[in-house]
Amino acid sequence: EMEIEEDLPDLLCNRLELKSAFLNVSINALQAFGATGGELRVEAERCDRGVELRFIDDGPGIAAEHLDRVFVPYFTRREGGTGLGLSIVKRIAERNGGKVDIDSVEGEGTVVRFQFPVRDLETGEVS
Repeated sequence: EMEIEEDLPDLLCNRLELKSAFLNVSINALQAFGATGGELRVEAERCDRGVELRFIDDGPGIAAEHLDRVFVPYFTRREGGTGLGLSIVKRIAERNGGKVDIDSVEGEGTVVRFQFPVRDLETGEVS
């Protein structure tokens, strides 16, 4: 499911890198759902910093004691996982002038939130 605000400005980002980051977050959610399935919703809207994109799932969530390590390379709770995906996602976001954070409640789901700057086409200013 997607909920995208109309007429969002273009992001000042490398599109291929962002596709890779967004695909990684989506695959993580689908893997977390497992055989039981779940729902992944994507939202995008303007924010003070430019544009905010949210990947919201109703999967198993992440335990509070692990949240501060999800972006650390090689940290994983998934059998067979490398622990590199989210560290790469964070690097991509930062390299493109953005930021990423995660809110999660175990047993309820996870929200991965990206914020990226945009350029005002009239003034040329970056917000």
